Amino acid sequence: MPHQMKTTEVSLSVRIANAEMKEALVKYISTDLMPPMWLDSQGFQKFAQRLLNIGATYGKLEIGQIMPDVATVTERLSQQARYARSQIQETIQCDNPAQFAVSVETWRNDVGQQYATITIHYIAENFVLKKYRLDSIQAEDETVEVQIRNILDAYNLGQPKCITVEPCHEHCYTTSDSILCSVALLNGVASSVFESEADYLPAKLFLSCNIILAHAQNSERAIKYRSYLPSYEKRSDWASKCQFLSAVANAWDTLLGISGEVDGLPTLMLEVDVTQLRCVISVLQPFQDALGLLSIQNEPTLHFVVPIVRKLETHLQPSSDDNDDIKHIKSQLLNHFMKVKDKLLSKMACCALFFDPSKKSLRITDDNDREIARDTIFTEMRLIDSELCLEMPLEKIKKFDLEEFSDFDHTFKDPVTAEFERYIYFQISQQGEGLTTSVLEWWKNNKINFPRLAQLAHAYLAIPTIANPSAYGESILERRRFLDSESTSDILILNASAHIGGS
Repeated sequence: MPHQMKTTEVSLSVRIANAEMKEALVKYISTDLMPPMWLDSQGFQKFAQRLLNIGATYGKLEIGQIMPDVATVTERLSQQARYARSQIQETIQCDNPAQFAVSVETWRNDVGQQYATITIHYIAENFVLKKYRLDSIQAEDETVEVQIRNILDAYNLGQPKCITVEPCHEHCYTTSDSILCSVALLNGVASSVFESEADYLPAKLFLSCNIILAHAQNSERAIKYRSYLPSYEKRSDWASKCQFLSAVANAWDTLLGISGEVDGLPTLMLEVDVTQLRCVISVLQPFQDALGLLSIQNEPTLHFVVPIVRKLETHLQPSSDDNDDIKHIKSQLLNHFMKVKDKLLSKMACCALFFDPSKKSLRITDDNDREIARDTIFTEMRLIDSELCLEMPLEKIKKFDLEEFSDFDHTFKDPVTAEFERYIYFQISQQGEGLTTSVLEWWKNNKINFPRLAQLAHAYLAIPTIANPSAYGESILERRRFLDSESTSDILILNASAHIGGS
């Protein structure tokens, strides 16, 4: 009995504390005009828990007794950021990457200041893909390239193999070794189907499905079914809209089942052709699949670009089974897609494809792109320092099964040509490493067989297809739009340091 009474007292205390917390948070949000979603952030949750722990340990305190002033917190922030930068620099110097790539994410705040976040990407000696946010700076278009160079100099880094930039800032970079963010390019293509006039099929379906879901969710008679239904979609990006349409299509039978219990729902549902809905989803799904593949963390992605381009180009061709609406959607997508196709099929992307052992023939590239890629790689092999690229040991050569090669000429050749052709003619078994291991794992296992190419694989496979996978800038824009550039840089560096050691 005493134990039960104690449990009841604790439960009651929690309920009372919860009620007080609700009132305090409402007052905080309304006083400082903060979005309620901020309460779900990890940082706020940890801060609130720390305050609770302080109160439990030291008793009742006045906030003025323990809360430091803004200047003190800012200085501490700066100190920790300097330490984080030194740790990042030490880690990079320890890895000593011979080749690396850089990505640049840019955004503007509410008062028009432009920020740029610079991230380094490289493959370590053990064939692990790493990336570190180097810094965030306030920079205008005409100065951002110079400032990137200054940041690289501060970290004692040389010239990057490639810089991945966002399409809207393409004009800011004069170097030929820059590519546009593939994810941003494909996002621009796919989003075009929702940016058209309101009576255009995808936009019309999205609006109708939102009305249907809102009507069903708000009906008291259908309250018992709400957990089986998706919520209506408020976000504006095309991927969220497409996921929402898929959720509605999957829940369509449930909606039909409850339509008789919700006044007006049958009439609303008659306005949507579910077959058309599923066709629109099937047209957009390959774009979602492609963007998911290009946004993979901890693995190379640039070698996926050429196959994705070929697949999407084929997918967007009209079919005899397509009705006029679907043909129109495909036509619009294809029109936008062809405008960015050449930018997607960069020399860097074609070279990266060569380092996918299962695609090294480059058959899916155009003849000209194939020749340029092979010539580029062969030339770079000759430039590699011979002292760093030792010949494959004789005993290792003997372990090669000649059946693993097709028409390879085994007569004497110069070392570079021999290695290049060994790779070209090396056969990837259907049950072998080509299909069962990652591309990095394959190169880790075969670097002794192809030492020069392995070094180049480090360079090309490190190039990212997305400027920055996390919405660093968005979180700043949503929560602290008016931070000065120095504080913004320090905060982002400390945020990144929580994940130091790679992605």
